[in-house]
Amino acid sequence: ANTEVYPSFSADGKKLYFSSNRKMPMGFPQNNTNRIWQVEMTKNGWGIPVPFDTIASQGQDYAHSITQNGTLYFSSGIQEGTNWNIRKSEKINNIYTKPILLPFNINSIGYEDGAYISPDESFLIFESDRADGINGFIGLFISFKNKKGQWSVPVSMGPKINSGKGERFARLSPDGKYLFFGSARNRSETNIGADIFWIDAKVIDEI
Repeated sequence: ANTEVYPSFSADGKKLYFSSNRKMPMGFPQNNTNRIWQVEMTKNGWGIPVPFDTIASQGQDYAHSITQNGTLYFSSGIQEGTNWNIRKSEKINNIYTKPILLPFNINSIGYEDGAYISPDESFLIFESDRADGINGFIGLFISFKNKKGQWSVPVSMGPKINSGKGERFARLSPDGKYLFFGSARNRSETNIGADIFWIDAKVIDEI
């Protein structure tokens, strides 16, 4: 069976992106791994999904987020010898560039996934098991872009969000007022997996 995972909307809400291992249409590279697909809202409802640009999405692509200018941030394990890391592909003259790894201060020797890029590309939230987290569990980190276009050293999003039990997949509401994320803090024998939590996005300004 096909899998469709990690849905994410464009900044204007008119396109939905998701990862899927469904069969690629004729004329596209064929493989059995997840690629990014997109589907556009029309006046009659959602259209037909099509593969995202195959230069940007080359396989094993997950947890993507896109800016209002079309720059794609996502996690991938496609390159041999690397852990899961965050990459980006820019849209220049309506053509996507070959994905590049974000700098080492974002991509540690550990695990980085679940990228959320703000629509204006001013901050990036992602999950990591890096050493400055809590108890070695995955937690949410944030990095801010300065006026020179450089990413700051990521910092933990703190105890208001990170419980030390595992926090993942951050997303902001379309109006930017609320931050949603998954957390395993209430996991038990009768509550398997993670729950969805939300908090006032002012927590980002506090950081």
